[in-house]
Amino acid sequence: MIKTLETTHGTTKAYYNNVLVEYKRIKNDVYGNPLYKVTPVNFCFRKLAGVYRNYKPTYKHHGYYLLQSYNIATDLQDLMQEVSEKVNFPPFDEAILDKHGYKEVKTLQDQQKEAE
Repeated sequence: MIKTLETTHGTTKAYYNNVLVEYKRIKNDVYGNPLYKVTPVNFCFRKLAGVYRNYKPTYKHHGYYLLQSYNIATDLQDLMQEVSEKVNFPPFDEAILDKHGYKEVKTLQDQQKEAE
């Protein structure tokens, strides 16, 4: 289950499995599918296979992912799972997230696990 927090500058921070990212809906692709810009918060950019596009770091930005999604919570959970498999994160106290107002969001994977 991912945890999210709306920020004051119009983005949303998401936490899952020790991975913290920030995302924002930016536009649609040429076929009308929604696109989200996902930037890493607590890790350096890594090329991922499960995203629409990888934008490597340049002098203008630190790298980000373009994610095409109709269900952003589920796709973010998949993205963060892939990152956690590539990066070895130290343990993190999730009570800090609750203190700052992060809310739990159930994804399709969570609902399928509960149904079993």
